[in-house]
Amino acid sequence: MVGVKDVAARVGVSISTVSYALSGRRPISAETKAKVIRAMRELGYRPKGMLQAWQGEHTGIIAVSSPMDDDTAYRCWSPFIFGITKRARHYGYTVLLSVQEKDGAELTRIADSGGVDGVVLLDVSLDDPRVAVARTSRIPVVAIGFPRHRAGIVAVDLDFEKAGNEALKRLQGLGHRNILFIGAEVTSYLDELNFLIRTRDAIMTSAQQLNMSVIFSSMRGGSQEDAARVIDQAFQRNPGITAVVVQQGQESWQPIMYALHRRALAVPQDVSVIVLSAFGDAVVQGQGLDEIPVRPSQTCSHAVDVLHEWIEGRCIPSEEGRGDLVPVTYLRRGSVAEAKAR
Repeated sequence: MVGVKDVAARVGVSISTVSYALSGRRPISAETKAKVIRAMRELGYRPKGMLQAWQGEHTGIIAVSSPMDDDTAYRCWSPFIFGITKRARHYGYTVLLSVQEKDGAELTRIADSGGVDGVVLLDVSLDDPRVAVARTSRIPVVAIGFPRHRAGIVAVDLDFEKAGNEALKRLQGLGHRNILFIGAEVTSYLDELNFLIRTRDAIMTSAQQLNMSVIFSSMRGGSQEDAARVIDQAFQRNPGITAVVVQQGQESWQPIMYALHRRALAVPQDVSVIVLSAFGDAVVQGQGLDEIPVRPSQTCSHAVDVLHEWIEGRCIPSEEGRGDLVPVTYLRRGSVAEAKAR
């Protein structure tokens, strides 16, 4: 039978260090604690008197850590919550929602309470403090969203790099060389929302590789004035723009389309338009827009599947961590055509 001696030997520390790492009675470095917990998982060691999760007595509850504030876009947030909840019910789990903070303290409290079997993290930023807690958590934690450093972390997300690359490759294949990429407002990038940064970086890298010119412009909101500002400034810089890639919320699509119409640019005859990170509903006044959607149902289902396998002991992450990418899909609606020479 596996015992604490085996865990200590596996990590290369004393038995007392293992005990302190689990009890928290004395300070132990996060790195050592992570090694102890990883060794316990790998060896299947579940000490008596510890949390239910370590005793193999499942609670049938998983938590979702999804910090919310005044800037939370509920229309974008809710499909992920519904996606997680629906898949969790498939396995018989009840879902506990935590929306209090993003510094990791609430996640630590939940993980140490013994009241849940595992946790799904939402709205994960590149340097999210919850990731450090996840590395040393006594229970399985799966992140939806890729942090900057994924060692020891299990993360699932849409392949946003592929989304950016796919958009530019399709445009290049139709003769487009001059592109306007309209991204989210500047504060979203400063807040390190990873899917925005990953998409932007992928588009700019792909543009260099494909010998395309891309103007990147942030749009502050969904107003007609701001859309006109972005469009007008871009065409002043490069009158040869023949395609617009948009990673903005639904409220911005109509103002962008109107700004193009104002310049006597018809879609797709004069300029092609692709929307990124929408929810399969990119339509403006009856005109469908080509789209690469975020696919929350598929992403959340996969995250819950991985969490369930981990809870059941069938998935043990390595020190290198695990990052699963959900494939992107391209929805054609007729807003992309061959480039028109200007």
